[in-house]
Amino acid sequence: MRIGALVIIAAISLPFTSASGTEDGRKTLLVYDTIAKPFSLTNEIEPLLIGLTRFDAEAKKIEASRVQVSDIEAADFIVLVGVAGSPALSPECVRILQRTKKPLMCVGHAVNGPGIDTSKTQPIEKAIVHYRDAAWPVRLDPFFPTSLKDSTILAEVVSGRATLPLAWRIGNRFAFASLLGDASLAMIFSDILLDFYGMKNIATSGLIFMLDDYQPASDPSMLRRLSDYMAYKQFPFIVLTQSRDVPADATDLMPRETYMDSLRYAQARGARIFLDASADLALDREIFTTDGVIPLGSESHPTIPIDTGDALTLFVGSKYYQDAPGSDPVPFQSHAPLLLANGGVLLPENILGGMDGIALDEVRKNIGQIAKLRGGVAGVVIPAWLPFQHIRDLVDACLETGLPVLDPLSFDQNSLAH
Repeated sequence: MRIGALVIIAAISLPFTSASGTEDGRKTLLVYDTIAKPFSLTNEIEPLLIGLTRFDAEAKKIEASRVQVSDIEAADFIVLVGVAGSPALSPECVRILQRTKKPLMCVGHAVNGPGIDTSKTQPIEKAIVHYRDAAWPVRLDPFFPTSLKDSTILAEVVSGRATLPLAWRIGNRFAFASLLGDASLAMIFSDILLDFYGMKNIATSGLIFMLDDYQPASDPSMLRRLSDYMAYKQFPFIVLTQSRDVPADATDLMPRETYMDSLRYAQARGARIFLDASADLALDREIFTTDGVIPLGSESHPTIPIDTGDALTLFVGSKYYQDAPGSDPVPFQSHAPLLLANGGVLLPENILGGMDGIALDEVRKNIGQIAKLRGGVAGVVIPAWLPFQHIRDLVDACLETGLPVLDPLSFDQNSLAH
């Protein structure tokens, strides 16, 4: 698995009625002026678009200068983003958006609404955002201080002695007076999207434990002890395992039968077997299934498109995107599941387990941040090379946060929230 900084967007699933993954009535249109701020190559739009897939697996983006009236009419939810300036919409599109009764979210330079130029920015290097009875240290660049009337303030910024609105709502209109470069900002924005999309039954926040990279060179006794411990606690967990065949006469690896037997032992005690990233999941599933080990999901891979055609619809990992022209793909780290256009669910891997007290303190801190928001999922990655006692300490530290342990199999596109 690949672990990046803990970043954005709590995920939640919706009931779906079409094979493509977009439910009728939840088509989202993201309209933007440009992808990067002046004198920057960083893509501000693609992470926002990926974040929207917690609600719409196929959210659509269009540059403002190319938007047609028909695009707006076809959308159910509209997100208007100004990165370098106010989006240059046609007069007819401006009029339609100003009158629309559809949910409209205005972000960044577009914060004051369609057709209104918001050029005055006031970046704040060190600010505190107050949201849902919690304080979040953030850096705001840009930030657009705005005077409001008749609005419901959703989040506030405290800088020095000043308290200013960051996010607010007036009827079907939502506004967010910054972009999402800061991880905490992006998580807050995600939580506000729950209200933007009108979500009612929000899935329970919780923990998912993932034993990463269990392979023939691992210690089978560790997996047996972990399986017994998790079964005693009645906690299901994921085992991400090598999918290659193991030679029967291996010397530096555990024998094939020992390897398979350890996986069967774990499976019988509640482990959910997931395959590591592979170009041929169908063959890998056949190899394991023949030996009585039933794969229930797979790891995603930055260069292999996620495909549910082999009947696996649960994945762990990240969606990847280019954050600058010509750069290698970088992970979009969610703090809860994202929907896939082909009907699957991508579970997050966002908490990396450590060995000592300092690392465990960081684990508690990061999980605590997820726990402050609605519908968050902490995907706790446990390296398979850790000794069992260190793994037990990690699991116990996670449980101290008070979040319940979730079964990965409870996540699908039809049952999480709507």
